[in-house]
Amino acid sequence: MAFDIDLSNPFTTGADGHFYGGPGQGGHSGPNWTISHGMDLGAPVGTQVRAAFGGKVTNIFTPGSPSGGIYGDQISIRQDPNSPDGIGAFYTHLKASVPVGSFVTRGEVIGEIVKFGGIPTHLHLALGERSGNVYTGVDLYDYFMATTNTEITLVVRFFQDGSPPQVIDFRSDLQLELDDFEADLESLNPGYSNTWICVDTAIVEV
Repeated sequence: MAFDIDLSNPFTTGADGHFYGGPGQGGHSGPNWTISHGMDLGAPVGTQVRAAFGGKVTNIFTPGSPSGGIYGDQISIRQDPNSPDGIGAFYTHLKASVPVGSFVTRGEVIGEIVKFGGIPTHLHLALGERSGNVYTGVDLYDYFMATTNTEITLVVRFFQDGSPPQVIDFRSDLQLELDDFEADLESLNPGYSNTWICVDTAIVEV
């Protein structure tokens, strides 16, 4: 069954604006979706990395030394750990600031970029759609490049039928807050509408 989810950029501020390849580019190849569908987003050492969506931190792995081009911690986050469906994310080249088993919200800081050896510092982020506990990597690289250093939220529809996800809306945090406010009003007053009605009024002197 298709579902929509809000995704935001892991860098709302601080990224250096350099991009080093998305799925199938810059060495992103192989059978593992966490590598083949990686997005390399440039940022200086110490830049805060935020969760692209809310979920549970299911795994953190730290190699004893840089191995296979991996620096720092590898963090896996699953949207809904109790469902065989949904999406997951794989982040690496950062120092984790959240523990395994914790739940994070979209936009929450999960770590910061660590120092590299000989290559520009960046975040490797891969997104995978999960259906029946099987992951398929998805390509949203162009959208993540376009929204770096902003608080724009992508509303993405996952179809759960093997077809690529579709970005159906862009929203700012202000629009999200307005939507939440209107939802609260609707819950209090089921007849609420955001359509303004102008009423003629008489002006009287007092």
